[in-house]
Parts: sequence; structure tokens; C-alpha cells
Amino acid sequence: MTDPHRASSPARRRTVLVDDTPDLRELLAMTLEETDDFQVVGEAGDGRAGIAVTQETEPDLVVLDLAMPVMDGLEALPHLRRIRPNATIVVLSGFGATAMRDQALVSGADGYVEKGTRLPAIVDRLRRIADESEARRGVAPGRDDVPAAASPTPAPAAAAPPPPDPATLLVEHAPVAMLVADHADGTVRFANGAATQMLGIAAGPLASLADLLPELWDAVGGRDPAEVAEESVRVQVVRDGARFSLRGTRTGASVVVYAGPDPADEEIARLRSAITTTAHELRGPVTVLGGIAEVLAPGEDTLDPARRAAMVASVGRQAARLDSLTADLLTAAEARRGVLDVRLEPLDLVDTLETILEAHPDVALHVLAREGSAAPLRVRADPGRLDQMVTNLLGNARKYGAPPVVVTVGEQGSWAHLAVEDQGSGVPESFRDQLFEEFSRAPGASARGTGLGLFVVRRLALAHGGDVHHRNGADRGSVFTVTLPLLGEG
Repeated sequence: MTDPHRASSPARRRTVLVDDTPDLRELLAMTLEETDDFQVVGEAGDGRAGIAVTQETEPDLVVLDLAMPVMDGLEALPHLRRIRPNATIVVLSGFGATAMRDQALVSGADGYVEKGTRLPAIVDRLRRIADESEARRGVAPGRDDVPAAASPTPAPAAAAPPPPDPATLLVEHAPVAMLVADHADGTVRFANGAATQMLGIAAGPLASLADLLPELWDAVGGRDPAEVAEESVRVQVVRDGARFSLRGTRTGASVVVYAGPDPADEEIARLRSAITTTAHELRGPVTVLGGIAEVLAPGEDTLDPARRAAMVASVGRQAARLDSLTADLLTAAEARRGVLDVRLEPLDLVDTLETILEAHPDVALHVLAREGSAAPLRVRADPGRLDQMVTNLLGNARKYGAPPVVVTVGEQGSWAHLAVEDQGSGVPESFRDQLFEEFSRAPGASARGTGLGLFVVRRLALAHGGDVHHRNGADRGSVFTVTLPLLGEG
């Protein structure tokens, strides 16, 4: 990263990168710095830190991820826009554009780029979006308070189209279907995007509720308005195998209809959401690995030995991330089918945890004093599965909690226990019953994740003859405790 206090060329855009994957920030910073258009002056790993860095460095361009801990990108966007009203803000996210693009643009972004795109294409998109944003705002690269250079007798420019009405945007891109039809004959006068996608209905003179939604029309339409009470009528319909709950209300000479997935299909909706989130999780490592492959390709590798070594280390970290993701997906699938593969063997729990935590130098291990403390704390466990449980609990503490994270191991009666404690805000009481459910994520959680981590921990603990429990810490944070049966004498 360039020194933020070093004078920068007016032609180079001062750039801040906000993403919770350090390897991706490093790779993107290196790629941008090799161009004549960008100067990276700051980096951050979450939305709140990104706001602070933006205030300090006053960038022309902010590249922002969406799913981050502490504060996500959508929450940070309005703050960034307020701080730097003339800067270009581009969302670079693993979520597909159809899922999040409109929300990002409504919240203040100038453009949306999907992770998984090749690095040269990402740089080209950033350049093009910045060019368009600066032209629209009339600012010069490197000086967002100075109008772009103009000729002494500039030609009159065409008036810019007015920005779309926020209420119109919200209705058009709402996740529920919205229709307005004539009460007399059912002609659909308005249908938003969700109505077209969910129900196959578009506004027009040939679209009539009498034909398209006869179940609803029979209840609210086609009769003298004086005979129909102005109250909501609810019905259910099936479209392409999916069930939808509809609510129709007569309002004067119109019928207003709202529709969304039937509550009975919540499990399917949750599965779809989990697939989207998992795809997002996979795209981050894929973007880093693909970018490094481009940088290290024959004829393209101009890195010094230290930077090349850093790139190779990034490959190892991202490969481990992919391995962890696929391991959880496979474990969840095995657990659902009742064929979870756990290979138990005698081991010393303390020694095994010390080995596991070598990969986590930021985590302290505390061994509680016990009778015969010189003796090993012996359990029957699968070392690989134990690593998976501990890694998931540590990942959960980092994403949703706060440092320091401590692992404590001890015994009580015939049970060994290992506890992972963080100093975050704890788990909301309303969500505690769902903590260990598959694809479960707390409402409003800003950190990324598949929603499988704790589900996998519980299933693996049960397969070992133990369990996992949660409690909030004495002062703050969360404590997750895995119990395993001690290995008997002999």
C-alpha cells in the first residue's frame, strides 16, 4: 500500500480498499498500484474501520465488500457517501448482482462488480465506473473538490436526467410482489418486478386478475364496490410448484395485491438463501487464487522474491479456507443422511489442542488445574474432526465476537470439556434456541458465513458421545463448551 501522506499525481485516483479478506486486499492493491490510474492510500477489514480510513485519507475511490464483520457494506455505504459525497464508491462482492446490486445502488454505490471476475476485468470496471461517476459529478481525479477542467467556452451540456424516486425504486425492487388492478374488470395497471418473477404477471390491457388470479378475484373483484368491504382477503396460490400467500384489498376503484412465499415454504427459502451465501463464501477464495494464478503466470511474473513468497502463502491460506468450507458442506450432508464418518482413537486432549492452536497464534490455551495434573487428559476422538470443531468455534468467535479469544480445557466428573470464549456482545436471547440449527444466522448479523459452522460442531460432538452448549459470558461475550467422555482406565 502506498504511503497515504505521500503526494499523489492528480491523474491517479486515491483509493481505499475495504474487505475482510487480507489476501484479496493485498492482491487487488498490488494490481491497482501497477496501473497509472490508482494509488491505494488505505485499507480496512470491516465497514466501521473503512469509514475511519476514509475520513483520514479522503480517497477518490472506495472499493467496498458487503459481507463483513462489525459493520457490513450496506450499513457503511450511507456513511461513506456522507463523508465523501463526490467520491466514487464501488461494491466488490461475492453475492450475485441480481441479489444485491439494486440495494447497493439505492444505498449510495456508483457501481457493482462481482468477485470471481478476472483481475484485469475488475480493474477495467473500476476505471470505467470512476470515469462515469467523475463525469457525472463534474470532478477531477485526485481532487474531488475541484471541477474537472473545462474549455473557456464549454458547449452547453444536456441536462442530466433526474435521479429515480426512492419510493419507486423500493417498490420496483421489493422482495414481495405488488399489483394494482382495476376493481371493475381486473385489468392490471401496475406490477413490480417481483410480481413478474414470482407470479408471471405484468401490467397491460390483456392482463386481468380474473384470468391470472381467479382465486383472489372471486373474493374481491367484479362486484359493485358498495357490496365489497374494504378489508384484506387472503388466499394461497401455486405457481410452478411454489406456494404463495396473497393478500388483496379493495381501495376505492382499485384492488391492491401483495404476495410472497407461503410460510410453509420457509425451509425452501432458507435453503436457497444458504446456497446464495455459500456461493458468496466460495467466490472470495476463488477470486484470490485466480488472481494469483494470473500474476504468477509465465511471462507475467515480475515479483520480487519476498512478494512472490507472500503470494504463495496466500494460496495456502485460501486453499485452507476452501477446504474448511467444503468440509462443513460434506459433514452437514453426511449428518443429514445419518452416515457421519467419525474415526475415534485414544488421544491426549491437551496435546491435541496445542497442535491445533499452532495454526491460531492469536488464541490462548488455558489448562485448568485438576487432580493428577501430570496425567494426560485422555479421550476417544477423531483428531481431524476435533480440529474441525475447534476451527469452527474459533471462526465463529472471530466473526461474531471480539478478541481476545481463549480456549480453556479441563475435566469435570467423567467428562472432558473445552470451552471457546470471546469478548463480543454475546448471542441475543431470541436467537439462542436456533444457534445450532442448520443454515441458521442471527437476524441482522453482518458477518459472512454459511450458517453451518455451529450445526456441524453439534453433530460432530454428538457423534463423539458428547455435546456442545452455549452461555453468555459473565461480563460479556459468548462461551461455547464442547463436552467429550473421558477415556476410562485400562
